[in-house]
Amino acid sequence: MKKIILMLVFLYLSMPLFAGVPDNDQQKLIGEFWFFFNQRNYEKAISSIEKYLDEQPSTLYEYQLGKAYLFSGKKLDKAKQIFLNFIQNYEQLDDKQGLTLYGAYWRLGMVYEAMGNLDKAKECYQKGLDIENNYYCENALKNLGNNTDFNKQLTEDEKLCYFFKIWHYCNDFFAFFDQVNLDWEKVKMKYLPRVQATKNNEEFYWLMTEMLALLKDGHTNVNVQGLWKPSFITTKIIGDNVYFIKDESYRKNAISTGDKILRINNLPVTDAIGNTKKYISASTDQGMKLNLEQLLINFNDCGSVIIEYEHNSKILADTIYFSPPMPTQNLPYVEHKILKDNIGYIAVNSMYPTEEITPLFDSALDSLLNTKALIIDIRNNGGGSSGTGFHIITRISNKPLPIFKSKVRIYSVDMFDKWFSGENKFDIFYSVYQDIFSDTTDARKEELHEKFKNSEYYNLQPQPPIYDKPIVVLIGPKTFSAAEDFLATLHGTERVTLIGKPTGGSTGQPLVLQLNDEFSVRICSRRCWCADGYEFVGKGFIPDIEIEETIENILSEKDVTLEKAILYLNE
Repeated sequence: MKKIILMLVFLYLSMPLFAGVPDNDQQKLIGEFWFFFNQRNYEKAISSIEKYLDEQPSTLYEYQLGKAYLFSGKKLDKAKQIFLNFIQNYEQLDDKQGLTLYGAYWRLGMVYEAMGNLDKAKECYQKGLDIENNYYCENALKNLGNNTDFNKQLTEDEKLCYFFKIWHYCNDFFAFFDQVNLDWEKVKMKYLPRVQATKNNEEFYWLMTEMLALLKDGHTNVNVQGLWKPSFITTKIIGDNVYFIKDESYRKNAISTGDKILRINNLPVTDAIGNTKKYISASTDQGMKLNLEQLLINFNDCGSVIIEYEHNSKILADTIYFSPPMPTQNLPYVEHKILKDNIGYIAVNSMYPTEEITPLFDSALDSLLNTKALIIDIRNNGGGSSGTGFHIITRISNKPLPIFKSKVRIYSVDMFDKWFSGENKFDIFYSVYQDIFSDTTDARKEELHEKFKNSEYYNLQPQPPIYDKPIVVLIGPKTFSAAEDFLATLHGTERVTLIGKPTGGSTGQPLVLQLNDEFSVRICSRRCWCADGYEFVGKGFIPDIEIEETIENILSEKDVTLEKAILYLNE
């Protein structure tokens, strides 16, 4: 997503990905760009980001502008120049913001295809593959000449192919069938005619989203850019009531924080919840609730939403329309301070990237070694890498602790060999699942065992200086995935006290099926449990001291969970 005026090479090289901090008007243009881009309204997306780039040079957004030109089929010469400049100057970029060189060759190849130059397109795709084996360039070569119909509708045969592939991958690899009351064979027969009846790509993608949600797993889901059309309104569900909390878009609403929502588009709010939750993949009730609070008010099948709500005992209604989100400030990886009564506080807000977070944690902990007790706050930690949590444990336990154990389920050895025997694909699969042991049929078990490394518990060794004073860990439903792997090692050790709300109850390194350029599926095929035998997936970690959630607490903006932790440590 990039810029309208092409820059000279010396300017391009000196340009940061974000040149300073954009002002509010510039931030709004960024929000508008992403909003329209995800809605495939490329003309409006281009207009917004061109205005942004006129004032604020950015390599990142110039790249995205190139994509918008490509997808719109307009200004292809400018798109070509943007990707050529990016490729030429890639090595000089200090911060690549996740943009890859092979990805730029893939996009450039598509531009050449759109311009009718298949030879140059083929050359670009091959260069991308030479840099790194990747699905995108590999698939583009297979489909040379057919990669640039961005509005192409799937044929019935393509939809059936994707449907059966998803169903079979789940059948053979999904790790938690015993936790869902589901006859997967009957699901196939139920959804087959519904797949055939879908009229367009969006209907089909929603149907696959609904089908995978039946598996009730937070790491098993469909990902399609722009499929969900959120309002950026956050609600809070407490008991049977739904409350408006905040609107993170540029809308000006009459509705206020704490107002009770009664109806959405003339549906009772309980019915609106039912219509939305069937598309949400979640392992636990608390995980489902968290997702609903973000997605309940949406524009998935409408251009406007009527919200009926109660304000100061009056029943009112407000109609809202599409609006881009306002920029939000990402939480720092690690925050720390000393609270009253000499209690240390460290918030660890992500488990990735490990190489950046662990030294930040070490520095924070070292500065708090003389405190009388410690609070570790992972309420906003959605996971990342298990290794981060393992490192934290080595600094807070003065004795070795065994990590959790895990395994993968291989239903069919023959199917395994068919899908993963290729050198590249197997290496990727094996690198993810080195620490699991196989649970499979007897057929060719000896051969399969050679492909997997049997694993037993291994111990995390203390790394002095150890913080050996009382510790409280603050948890909640946003505590998820690798953040729960951290808790899994501590479970049953009595080293920490958990305070807050139950965690999300989902972890695993899912298999990712990239079915086409816009459509991918994740399937959780790793099963984990604690050293003491507790399986937290589907349950979450339950706090030792659970904090009741009330609308009064939310409106007061008091952090009652943190306050309780301080009181507990002072007892």
